[in-house]
Amino acid sequence: MKFKPPGHRLMVLPDKLEEVQALEKKHETLSKIGLVIHKPEGQLRRDAQGCDSGTIVAIGPMAWKHKDMGYGDPDWAPWAKVGDKIIFGKYAGKLIPDPEDESVEYMVINDDDVQLVGE
Repeated sequence: MKFKPPGHRLMVLPDKLEEVQALEKKHETLSKIGLVIHKPEGQLRRDAQGCDSGTIVAIGPMAWKHKDMGYGDPDWAPWAKVGDKIIFGKYAGKLIPDPEDESVEYMVINDDDVQLVGE
């Protein structure tokens, strides 16, 4: 990955949507008997943008350091770290293809779009 999120942004590897996974399984099954289901590329991208969970792969240098978020307080700590599973706002951010492997896409979201952090 050649991108780094700037400022208060996070780069997240989104989880695959269950509907997309189910469609892929059905497609594999039907392909074996000669039938094909086609879902337009634009629809697949919209489905992927509707994902609201994933794993943090990079954190911008200013993430969670806004004054109104407690930064500067001696007990302050970032809300999440690289590798954490998170739930974020649906349709938050932007899908970005990996320049080295275009089959992989990342979501770039704002730090305040994170709603839950898994342990």
